Amino acid sequence: MESSDIVDSMSLYILSHPFCSIKDIKDIIFNTFKINVSLELVRLFVVKNNFTKKRARYYSKPKDDEEKLKYFLEKRNQYVLMF
Repeated sequence: MESSDIVDSMSLYILSHPFCSIKDIKDIIFNTFKINVSLELVRLFVVKNNFTKKRARYYSKPKDDEEKLKYFLEKRNQYVLMF
């Protein structure tokens, strides 16, 4: 096992799980390679490899979304047919 194996697996894990925490990554390293690393070391790896912390956000959907979409498409079709 080489250190590049660990780096590759960490990169792959972060890319496939963009909302993972540093603790999750630390646990994956321990469970996979049986190596205990500090949270700070994992954090430094994340920062130095330009991975960013993703935050899930909730955007509500308007209740009359279907009506607005239908109105927009009708108006768009009128303008498209004009030109």
